[in-house]
Amino acid sequence: MNKGDLITSVARASGLTKLDAEKAINATFQSITATLKKGDYAFVMGFGRFTVAQRQSTTGRNPRTGEKIQIPAKRVVRFTSAQPLKEAVALSPKEASAMTSKENVKAEKNAPKVVVKDDKALAKLVAKAKKPGKP
Repeated sequence: MNKGDLITSVARASGLTKLDAEKAINATFQSITATLKKGDYAFVMGFGRFTVAQRQSTTGRNPRTGEKIQIPAKRVVRFTSAQPLKEAVALSPKEASAMTSKENVKAEKNAPKVVVKDDKALAKLVAKAKKPGKP
């Protein structure tokens, strides 16, 4: 699934227009990115936790020349999936398609909720996404 597929899927599932779904998705990604840049974490209930970790510098090898090179330390994003996501992925395709519509409705009601440590930034991004104009 690429971003366009995600926008279409969110628009269909929520009843939003594609433009509104795109704005909401972009605001979510921007909010998570801003939170991670500050070194905080973003937790999406039922989905998982995005955190920032420090990777130490290491010594590597240039594959062409065999020469040793120093790979610098850097910050990286880590993702830990939540138990409901792990369980959903563990279902076989046959089990997933056998779910009744009642179970699907229940799953939608229990859909992940975005919880970002910096609520003010999220509120600003959502308000910005609701404003009419250029996307």
